[in-house]
Amino acid sequence: MQKNLGSTIMTKQESTRSIPSFKLYFPQEDITQFQNYSADILESGMLTLGKYTRQFEEQCSKILGTPHSIAVNSGTSAIEIALRSLRIADGEIVVPTNSFGATAAAPILSGNKVRFADIEERTLCASRSTIEEQLTRTTKAVVLVHIAGIISPEVDQIRILCEEKGISLIEDAAHAFGSRFQGKSAGNFGVAGCFSFYPTKVVSAGEGGLVVTSQAELDRNARVLRDQGKESFNSNIIVDLGYNWRMSEFNAAAGLIASKRINEIVEKRNHIASIYNEILRKSNLVSVVETPDGCLNNYYKYVILLASGINRDEFKMAMKSQKSIACSGEVYTPPLHLEPIFMKLLGTKRGDYPIAEDVCQRMVCLPMYQEIDDDAAGYVAASAQEVAESLH
Repeated sequence: MQKNLGSTIMTKQESTRSIPSFKLYFPQEDITQFQNYSADILESGMLTLGKYTRQFEEQCSKILGTPHSIAVNSGTSAIEIALRSLRIADGEIVVPTNSFGATAAAPILSGNKVRFADIEERTLCASRSTIEEQLTRTTKAVVLVHIAGIISPEVDQIRILCEEKGISLIEDAAHAFGSRFQGKSAGNFGVAGCFSFYPTKVVSAGEGGLVVTSQAELDRNARVLRDQGKESFNSNIIVDLGYNWRMSEFNAAAGLIASKRINEIVEKRNHIASIYNEILRKSNLVSVVETPDGCLNNYYKYVILLASGINRDEFKMAMKSQKSIACSGEVYTPPLHLEPIFMKLLGTKRGDYPIAEDVCQRMVCLPMYQEIDDDAAGYVAASAQEVAESLH
């Protein structure tokens, strides 16, 4: 039924509108509320680390089920703050090669070295075995990335491995606000979880990040580090070497408003994904990256893998020119070990992590945002199948 629906919808969609890769989701009532909060902030004169930051942190703790939430200015700084709060330096940090550059840059900037790990095709995430083969005597932490909103079904095995080896597990959950595995929210599997509220994320604050933890000492350290290393906001006594990693009150207010809709957002994205799945699972040329059993995926990205022989750039151009559908950026291409800066710093080269190299050159991210209705979702999926067939 869905395939016929998709075919019917193509004519309708082609004649009515284009479909972008992404749209911000701020309903009018949220815009009005933000305007009211902004006026309150300006009138108060408290533009950073004020009541909206505290309320946002409290709301995030409630949503994620974490005792401590520390709002910061980006997901990148969240990772560095977590590492520095744990006093991890002069060691090796294992990082999946399939991630954004910040996942590897933060460990280096905090005084560590990076070793990349390969991934599994079925989850796009590092596994226990790909991580374990990269551990050395100097490994001090693993940064596990929940890519595209997927929490690996091996997350508990990875946690146990880290505990056995006496190393810290940090979650890069930049993609995974609202994702869960076996009822537990992302950010709760390691000693710290790090989130991003960049404009493209499922919950956006414009800019911003979050560190979550159950450890009171890490919470204290992170709050000092985010504010120039001062012992408290109202003090000029410097007790640590921090940075200006503060979240502004305006960003906190935006995050406070957006995050209250997390259940609604995840439910809608899963609905869109279910339409994509029903059509694309029948394809021989497009593989769906399935959500593992036990995982609630927030569908930050909806990832498909093209069959070998289909050129991704040609596929994306055809989707745009022939179907008026824009596909978003991949997660990620190239993999980090083939990024020029890391090839220079770490001496990595093509062939080092073959699964990631293969997967990252075949992945495409279909449009995913709140305003995609059933007709548009059916059209996108049917178009992906049609374009793949035309290029095979």
